[in-house]
Amino acid sequence: MGKHRILLNTPEKKVEFRRTYNIPADIQFRLNNKNDMGEKGQTEQKIHIPLIFIVEGGLRLPLHPFFREVCSRCQLNPMQLCPNFVRVVMGTIALNGLLGLHLDWWDLHYLYSVVPTEHKNYYFKARDPTRSLSLIYPIPQRERPMTIS
Repeated sequence: MGKHRILLNTPEKKVEFRRTYNIPADIQFRLNNKNDMGEKGQTEQKIHIPLIFIVEGGLRLPLHPFFREVCSRCQLNPMQLCPNFVRVVMGTIALNGLLGLHLDWWDLHYLYSVVPTEHKNYYFKARDPTRSLSLIYPIPQRERPMTIS
């Protein structure tokens, strides 16, 4: 995860990051420091979203209604998710947009289970890996825990 911190380490790079990932001007962002790592969840004013979700998972701000719906149905906030969870949801949104599909929560629920890691983060696991029935490839069978560098 530390490899992406370089994208935000100067004011110029922050401007470029905002432009590259279409982050609206009214959304503020900053890199966490080690003191912030114990701070989880969200308030009316802020939400913690790991940088890897935006860069590798395709997450965009403001959060897509389908992403919010899936988090709500799973009773999870973004700090409880693994990158694979974000990739599956954002990939489903992309498939819906590109192919004109109408995949919804029930389609994800049919194909995947939401499984906790030992660190209480959650990822999608194919319900029946023997049938190779998944929407988004590649999905690891077990998500590696995210480490802070």
